[in-house]
Amino acid sequence: MKWLRRCRAIDLAFFRALEHERTAHQRMLADPYAKSFLPFHRRCLVWLSRLPLLRYSILYYLDIRWPGACSACIARTRLIDNMTLNAIRHGGVNQVMIIGGGYDCRPQRLQSGKRPFFIEVDHARLQHPKKKLLNRLKGHPGTVDYIPIDLHTQSPEEVVPPLVQQQHYKTLFICEAIPNVQAIRSTFQYIRQFPPGTRMIFTYVDRHTSGNPGMFFGVPNTDEDRIAGFLPEEVRTFLREFNMDLLYDVDAPTYRRHCFGTLSAPQKRQVAPRVALAQVKGS
Repeated sequence: MKWLRRCRAIDLAFFRALEHERTAHQRMLADPYAKSFLPFHRRCLVWLSRLPLLRYSILYYLDIRWPGACSACIARTRLIDNMTLNAIRHGGVNQVMIIGGGYDCRPQRLQSGKRPFFIEVDHARLQHPKKKLLNRLKGHPGTVDYIPIDLHTQSPEEVVPPLVQQQHYKTLFICEAIPNVQAIRSTFQYIRQFPPGTRMIFTYVDRHTSGNPGMFFGVPNTDEDRIAGFLPEEVRTFLREFNMDLLYDVDAPTYRRHCFGTLSAPQKRQVAPRVALAQVKGS
């Protein structure tokens, strides 16, 4: 399972790197770090994608192999970026905890003006190469506290220092691709201990979308690589167990359309995560 997490992280970094190679006025997001995590042959593909005909061929192949995966990844990342920036600039957030960030260098990528305190909680096998790479790069903004965890066997409460729960922090959580329902429950149970108003952006797979609901598109097609799925109509009730309100919930076709507009054609067999926003209620 650990190497599958790494494969998923590399695939998503590949999609972000391809998007970054577009011209500044065309790209939907900037990620100058993504290609540094890729093996040599994928870095070559990213470089070749600067040529329009080759870029078309690469994206065409990706869409055949993983329908809609690349565009859904870009649109989802852009949406979560915008939600995070809005929370920092207008919501008073001064602490961001990312659970399951993979190879996305969101704390380094985002230009928020105000600089919140960033914490990343993820598997050590993913964090080690990320820290090693960023330490080699000159001029990347700010520092991040990295806390290793194995979400299959540990909860955030076991590894994150209690100091981060102090009242002067207004925290935003970003939880992507939490691997199973048990990990989701332990993570949500941890988040409910934070002060009222704490918000959480999270992704989940809609069990309506496929006979194989736990499958993430954009990763190798293997029955072992699953994330937890829910029915959208059950999410609000599930959150109530953890004293949270659901504020926002959007499916992949909608956030793809918001990102790409009329260029976003319907994708057959697309199973991409929904994006939701929840908030801890008062007692």
